Amino acid sequence: MEFRTFGLNVAKQRIKKGLSAYELSLQLSKDPSYISKLECGNVNATLKVILEIANILEVPPTTLFEE
Repeated sequence: MEFRTFGLNVAKQRIKKGLSAYELSLQLSKDPSYISKLECGNVNATLKVILEIANILEVPPTTLFEE
């Protein structure tokens, strides 16, 4: 799996939830640029961040890894 696929899934679920990238970054206590980089596949999220994102988006973590 490519980081880009993960990032696209995060963006898709974030939009579905009605959150902006900025709002997600606030809930994660991350800089807004981190979300942008994550969704573009330019950074590798830690397991902790992956679980936090899944929790915020109210999806199972596996949803973020679907091809």
